[in-house]
Amino acid sequence: MNGACALGIGRGNKPYEIQPEYQWAQQHRPHYVIIMLGTNDSNQGNWQYNSEFEHDLSAIITTFLNIIPQPPLTSPKVILCSPIPGVYPNAGLQPDVVKNEIVPRVQKLLQDFPTVVGLDCFMPFLDQNGVPQTSYYNADGIHPNNAGDDLLSGLIHAAMFAPLDKTPPSIPSAPQITILSPTSIHLTWSESLGSPTGYHVLREDVVIGIVKSGAYDDTNLPSKGIYRYQVRAFDGSMNLSGLSDETLVNTNQLPVLSPIGNRTVRVGETIQFTVSASDDDDPEHTLEYSAVAP
Repeated sequence: MNGACALGIGRGNKPYEIQPEYQWAQQHRPHYVIIMLGTNDSNQGNWQYNSEFEHDLSAIITTFLNIIPQPPLTSPKVILCSPIPGVYPNAGLQPDVVKNEIVPRVQKLLQDFPTVVGLDCFMPFLDQNGVPQTSYYNADGIHPNNAGDDLLSGLIHAAMFAPLDKTPPSIPSAPQITILSPTSIHLTWSESLGSPTGYHVLREDVVIGIVKSGAYDDTNLPSKGIYRYQVRAFDGSMNLSGLSDETLVNTNQLPVLSPIGNRTVRVGETIQFTVSASDDDDPEHTLEYSAVAP
């Protein structure tokens, strides 16, 4: 249902747990349960309670797992979907929060439910550059249009009848680093085996980006310094690989001295020369040094 959030009473502005549709779904003892929550949790007022997100979403999943469905099934097939990306902020919703916080949390939460089917609905809405494809959205940049609905329904239909897949991709290699500036770096890594659909990029254990392939530009470093990076793969069933080995990078590079060449001086005379050091972090410094040969 539109506008509902996973965050519960006292936290979300429209908790799914108190909506009539939630009660109706339980009473009808469904064979299939499709859960896609998170977009509205990104609302600025809701996300201040983000520490409770996994707890509240877990409670909803558990409720449906405990339903006794109508015959002939003995347990419902629960499909947990990641939310789709947003094109731009709208009505207080935060696409970057959905991308870098909510989607990774939903994917990680799935690992606690061995019988729940995972379905990545985030990556299929992105182009090869990782940008949401506007052709799938209404003008608000949040809700899918007919083309987006067709894409979603196709993904869900396939997941309903596919066998349960809990095999994660292989662990990607540690990222290789190229320093672009004191606050910008380029990362690359060898891609995983096992049909990965995307990668989490982590800096200091926090997801800072989700990409489709093995490269990422971190152009928003807060300052020059030492940073630690890892990457993790996931697939269309939201199975997560382990984290790659860490890579440390120091963007505070040492100054580079300009060569002064060979100099000759007679005994008793004074030699004076200028040493120039270029530093990407600071303006150029010049040091003048005079010495008398022995």
